[in-house]
Amino acid sequence: MEGRNAAIMRRLEDYPIAWSMEHVCRNRDLPAELEGLGTGKDTEHRCQSLVEEHEEMIESWYFHKQTSNPDFVAWLCIDSLTMCCPNGTFGAKCDPCPGDSNQPCFGRGKCQGEGTRTGSGKCKCDTGYVGNLCRKCDTNYYVAEQNDTFVDCRKCDDSCKGGCKFGGAIGCHDCRPGWKLDSVKGCEDVNECEEDPCREEGHEKCVNSPGSFECVCIEGYKKEDSKCVIDVIEKPKENEPSTEENNETAAVPDPEPEPITDDKVEL
Repeated sequence: MEGRNAAIMRRLEDYPIAWSMEHVCRNRDLPAELEGLGTGKDTEHRCQSLVEEHEEMIESWYFHKQTSNPDFVAWLCIDSLTMCCPNGTFGAKCDPCPGDSNQPCFGRGKCQGEGTRTGSGKCKCDTGYVGNLCRKCDTNYYVAEQNDTFVDCRKCDDSCKGGCKFGGAIGCHDCRPGWKLDSVKGCEDVNECEEDPCREEGHEKCVNSPGSFECVCIEGYKKEDSKCVIDVIEKPKENEPSTEENNETAAVPDPEPEPITDDKVEL
C-alpha cells in the first residue's frame, strides 16, 4: 500500500489533481479497495466519475491532510466516501471476514465481499478445500500438512475411490473401476487386454491404459462407423520409400556398358 500511495503522491505533485487521479483509476493501477466498483471498463469509468465528483475533497487532502492522513486510498474510499472496507472485512459495517483478519478463510478461499461494502462474508473455498473456514480437505483430497493456522490438501491418486489416507495408489481406501486392490502396492491397473476384448474380425488390437483400454485398428486399417476397414490411402511405413520415390528410382536408366578398347584385349 505504501508504494502505491507514493506513486499517487508523485502524480499529484507533477500534474493537476484531477488529471493525475484519472491515472489512479486505470485498471493496471487500481488499488484493491476500489476493485469492488465493478470490472473492466466499468470499474475505470466509475472510478473516474468519483474523482470528478469529489475533486474538491481530493484537493483538500492534497493541500491540507497528507500529513494527518498519509494513506490516501483509505482516507478517500474507506473513511470519507465509505464505499470500501479494509482488507479482511466486508459489508455495510465492514464486519470481519471469517477466520484470522490477516488470513481470512484460512488462506484457502476468498471472503465474499472482502474490501467492499457488499457481500455475504462467506468463504468461497479453493479447489480441494471445504468448510466454513476452508480448513478441511474435500472428498478425494488428503491432509499433507496441517497446524493451527495452516492446512495443505492434496489430491488423491487417480485410482482411488472414496478418498485416501495419503498420496499414491497405496493410500487409497478403495479402487475405482479399472483398478484392483493389492495389499502391498495398493490400487493396481487391471490389464483388460489380457482378456482379448477387441474382436473386430481380427482387424483390431487392444491398447491398455491406466484404468481403461481402447480397441484400435491394426496397421493398414482405419475406423469407419465403428468398424475397421482397409485404408486404401495408408501412408508408407517409416523408412519405406514413397511411390513417388520409387518412380524416380525406376526412371533412372541403367549405365551403358564401358566399351572395350584394343589395349584392354588380352592376347
